[in-house]
Amino acid sequence: MLKVAIVGIGGISAAHIRAWKLVKGVQLVAMCDVRLSQMENYPDISTYCDFDEMLEKEQIDILDICLPSYLHAEFAMKAMNRKINVLCEKPISLNKSDVAKVYKCAKDNNVKFMVAQVLRFWPEYVKLKEIYDTQKYGKLLSGTFVRLSECPGWSWDGWMRDEKRSGFVPFDLHIHDLSMLTGYCAGWSLKQLIQEGLGGVPGKITSSPAGHLSTLCNQMVNFLG
Repeated sequence: MLKVAIVGIGGISAAHIRAWKLVKGVQLVAMCDVRLSQMENYPDISTYCDFDEMLEKEQIDILDICLPSYLHAEFAMKAMNRKINVLCEKPISLNKSDVAKVYKCAKDNNVKFMVAQVLRFWPEYVKLKEIYDTQKYGKLLSGTFVRLSECPGWSWDGWMRDEKRSGFVPFDLHIHDLSMLTGYCAGWSLKQLIQEGLGGVPGKITSSPAGHLSTLCNQMVNFLG
């Protein structure tokens, strides 16, 4: 049984928590947030307001990072230096120089690091990839990507409305579209995506945020297996 901990109990973490509960062979054992009130609804899980204390006291196999973007790289490397595998919300960092450092840290500690670019596992995007690969409607000549969202006034300390901490739309939303584009250009196959990313059971893809994230969580578990 792999033990999972989550740091950052805000908006997106609820979907992550539901997702982990759908994954076999794992147990959510601990969570951490600077606001104790955010964790009151999880009485069966150990809660911490100090990240270092959680790492010290808990035996963790996988850390799920749901923190504000500007904290991702720091917390990921702190966990990996303790031989803990990491699933991290996008983006890796707001600074390009951090990317190589994060992956080097994973390699040096012989652990897995994975970014939660969940769109590649959504049924509609899997279908879009199939259409692109087979050129069912001809060769792709251009693409237009549009994302609509209300101003994220719910974020802790207003971090999403602070460019220095969130990077605004390019890092928080448009990064999903960039992930799809680079995925298409890199040539990853639909067969590999279904067999490895969807656990070989394409008929059981769940059309919900928790379902899509559970697919991603399953991928992390498969990596560790």
